[in-house]
Amino acid sequence: MAEAPAYIYADSHGIKRILENLIRNALVHGSGEYGFSLSKNGDAVEITISNRTDSIEEADMEHLFDRFYTTERSRTRKTTGLGLAIVKLFTEKMGGKAKVELREGIFTIRVVFPVVQ
Repeated sequence: MAEAPAYIYADSHGIKRILENLIRNALVHGSGEYGFSLSKNGDAVEITISNRTDSIEEADMEHLFDRFYTTERSRTRKTTGLGLAIVKLFTEKMGGKAKVELREGIFTIRVVFPVVQ
């Protein structure tokens, strides 16, 4: 049986920018084992992107959403350090939350939006 659609309050341009930045981040900083999903979990819609990485360490985790932050190993990739900061800013402006996790070399970003009741 198909599940009913889930609706969120969001700006279409903001969602597009979030997805572009998440995908770009995974492709630039990832080294394989890419995963992309969209799911409804209870009263929330969750966008999850994961990838294997060799450029992020546990010490980086608390800074990944900081503007202009780049990890020590990713500085040679000439990135601005703005992608994830923009993801968090846009997500929060639309009432959502952005979370990061690093487990056994797999980096995961979750963007969660509340479902409209």
